[in-house]
Amino acid sequence: MSILNRNLPSYGIDFDGVVCATDELASKWVKTECGLDVPSYEIDREPLIALIGQERYDRMCPEVYGELTLDAELIHWAAGSLLTLSHDANLYVVTTRPPERKQIAGQWLADYDLLDLFVDLLGTQDTGIQDDTKLGICQRYGMSAMVDNDPRHLRAEVPDGFKKILLKEGSTGKIEIPEGVILARNWDDVLDALE
Repeated sequence: MSILNRNLPSYGIDFDGVVCATDELASKWVKTECGLDVPSYEIDREPLIALIGQERYDRMCPEVYGELTLDAELIHWAAGSLLTLSHDANLYVVTTRPPERKQIAGQWLADYDLLDLFVDLLGTQDTGIQDDTKLGICQRYGMSAMVDNDPRHLRAEVPDGFKKILLKEGSTGKIEIPEGVILARNWDDVLDALE
């Protein structure tokens, strides 16, 4: 883990679908188990549950976001972009993963030599605050941006100047985004948004 530098801005970075391509694993799971073609950039919790049902979604999560995570690939350009950002900002992983799956994310980051780029791995289920949110964590830690692949995590109000960035890696068509959210289709767009 890196050391916090209070003279630099701090950014929250989601793990799944932003750094680690678990959305690709979920897309394959949906194809195999449900016979449906869902592109990885459309693997968002709420629409996916509407499509495959809560029971199937609940079966998928422990498989895809458990030990199988360790087999997931790195999101295109994520490593170089995170390295670039880490020179001028404090980076935090901010995730909704429960503690045992957050540990798996930490192991994956270590395997890819990325763990030392982050100050900490913060989970909404670790805070002791009922129904805590990623944006809530960002605000409490003084972060000025959050990069996520699921728009539901970017809907809440934030202070002026806070950047909410929706990364939809590989998307080419129209993407509906919440008000005040910046759409990024790749990590270059993320870097541009954070300049």
